[in-house]
This record gives sequence, C-alpha cells and structure tokens, in this order.
Amino acid sequence: MTAPTVPAPLEMSFIVSNLLPVAAMKTVLIVEDEEALSYLLECVLREAGYRTSHAHNGAEALACMEAALPDLIVSDLMMPVMDGVELCEVMSRDDHYLHIPVIIMSALYDLKPADGCNYVARIHKPFDLDSVLTAVESSIGH
Repeated sequence: MTAPTVPAPLEMSFIVSNLLPVAAMKTVLIVEDEEALSYLLECVLREAGYRTSHAHNGAEALACMEAALPDLIVSDLMMPVMDGVELCEVMSRDDHYLHIPVIIMSALYDLKPADGCNYVARIHKPFDLDSVLTAVESSIGH
C-alpha cells in the first residue's frame, strides 16, 4: 500500500492561485422555465467568466436569493407559478433586493415589468447571445 502523494508547495500555490478568482466572479441568477434556453444561457455566461445559478420561476428565484444574493438576475417574464412581473413586484418592495439589477427577457413586446423593478435592460426573444453578454457586462461588469 502506497501513501497518498501530497502536492509540492509550487503545485499547491498554483492550485490556490487558480481558485482565488472564483471568489471574485460575479453571480448571475437565470430565471427561465425553458430548460434548453436556461442551459444555453448558463453555458455562455460561465464561458464568459460568470458564476450562474438557475430557477424555473419567480418563486424559486426568491428561494435562491434567500440562500445567496446574486449580482444580477436575467429573467423571463412569462413563467408558471410566479412570473417575472410578480418577481419584480416582490423585489421592488423588499430592501434586500432593490439593489439587484434585472435583465428582462420576453417574446412579448408590450409586456412591462412592475413599477419600481430595477430592470436595466430588456431583451426580446428570440435573441442573439452577444446581446445577452453585452447587457450582462454593461450591467455588472466582468
């Protein structure tokens, strides 16, 4: 039986230095009921250097935010259980959520989010991924 190998100090510093930027990564909460679209957004945002989490509707998003506040929310408006408009209404009444910017995604051109919702961009579906990345970067940086 051989003893487990312990990384050399140089290897350990390399491992630790690669972990440090993770703490500085911005977190984007994706609120989208369509699994394929949510997965695509998560892949693109992670590739761009963001940490992501996912909720299927506004109620799940609120539960996620109780655990950890995101730096940004990218939310669909039309979803089951609690839609994006209701999510924005709840957020606009709670001081813990007022500072979180929201990017709204919708196929409907005339649907407006709630008054007081801190939405910083509106993206019409279907959209190109570059417009999503541009909106995220201009909202919270990189």
